[in-house]
Amino acid sequence: GEWDDFLKAARSQLPTTFRVSPIGTFAKEIKSTIIERFKELKVEQVDLDDEDERLQPPKMLPFYPGGLAWGMSISRKVLKKTPALSDFHKFIVSQTEIGHLTRQEAVSMIPPLFLDVEPNHRVL
Repeated sequence: GEWDDFLKAARSQLPTTFRVSPIGTFAKEIKSTIIERFKELKVEQVDLDDEDERLQPPKMLPFYPGGLAWGMSISRKVLKKTPALSDFHKFIVSQTEIGHLTRQEAVSMIPPLFLDVEPNHRVL
């Protein structure tokens, strides 16, 4: 019934989404790297099992300013365990560790866009 549908939805894997930090001079470089280096990601069907989503290259999230937010159709779990995506996974991890990327659900990226925070404001 309805409860079972809710539980199934709550347990489903979320897509991989991340945003590039606009702070610093590297944002354009990271964005270019994502576009040029990973626009043609390919995964043989044998690399994914029937429960996994089919791969789409990373796409800009259209609502986020500057083209600095990205999403993929596959879950973080699939990204991590698929050998053909190893280079992309390493890129995401390394850029996250040095602070150039933040992994964040797309829905969580929306509220700050409407807060109209100014330098004299404090946000908790």
